[in-house]
Amino acid sequence: MNLSNFTALLLITVYCAPSVFAADIVVTVTGLKSATGNIIARLHADPESFPMDPSKGVAEISVPITDKTTTFTLEDIDPGTYALAVVHDENGNNKLDFNRLSIPKEPVGFSNNAKGFMGPPKFKKAQFSVEKDDVALNVRVK
Repeated sequence: MNLSNFTALLLITVYCAPSVFAADIVVTVTGLKSATGNIIARLHADPESFPMDPSKGVAEISVPITDKTTTFTLEDIDPGTYALAVVHDENGNNKLDFNRLSIPKEPVGFSNNAKGFMGPPKFKKAQFSVEKDDVALNVRVK
């Protein structure tokens, strides 16, 4: 193998392989009043989009609820600062439902169990860091 072929192979391997430093985020959701519906969780890295703009999330998962405590894993998350929003989608329509006053009709929770005032919490209250080790989060929905 000549040097240019070796260099090309090395570049392909580096750019196509998953991040060596990626970690998993293991999330346990508590406070569920029933075992019906799904948990929808969205991970954000952008403070401006958290938690209201689903198109700007960096990872999303929807898992069926089988018990009043549910655990799931967001895999291969690159190092960085993130905030997590969790919805108990009780009716299974894959979205957070609101009443006429724009108040959530379904339970929600955030990383750090952050609370907002007159709306969702700010990114800074919910933020946490992912480095090279796996992260465990406990989120209580209300």
